[in-house]
Amino acid sequence: MTRNFRLAKTLPFRLTGTSFGSHCEVPVSARLKLHTDHEPSSASLRAERGNLDRHAAVTARPQAAAIRTAQGGFVLLEALIGILIFAVGVLAVVGLQAMSIKDVADAKYRTDAALLANELISDAWINSKSFSTMQGAYNSPSGSYYTTTWLGDVANQLPGVTAASNAPTVLVTQAGSAIQLTVTVNWQLP
Repeated sequence: MTRNFRLAKTLPFRLTGTSFGSHCEVPVSARLKLHTDHEPSSASLRAERGNLDRHAAVTARPQAAAIRTAQGGFVLLEALIGILIFAVGVLAVVGLQAMSIKDVADAKYRTDAALLANELISDAWINSKSFSTMQGAYNSPSGSYYTTTWLGDVANQLPGVTAASNAPTVLVTQAGSAIQLTVTVNWQLP
């Protein structure tokens, strides 16, 4: 008994490529569409299927190599762009941290200056009730409390304050029966 086989149509296949390799898919319905005069044996079907799969794999290899060479270097380029974006982000965070430290130091000096001015005004409120006493104790640059206690506290707590430069000023004035105490505190950021 003679068996005659002929292929009914060409087999379509789809080549899919990934960065790790490529493979070929032949649709199952198109793998073995053979016309025979008699029912083929399972051994001959397996042999024919193997021939078709090998044929598809052999023809797919040059195309897979072309895809791999066309994509060559893109992973490296993507990695470099990712590193660049990350580096810019890190530099921005470092810059924000530096600005934050500067602003915190400035806020600390402002708070210290307000507390020192409040200390002088509180002492004047408690100890002196007359204009002449306030002027003798708190007026700058010769007031007794100003020169002996308060100027030293300001110089110790604020940067760049000496008696010669950035010295705080205290002005005691009277308008009618009201006594006004004006305190100006200066400092120089390091």
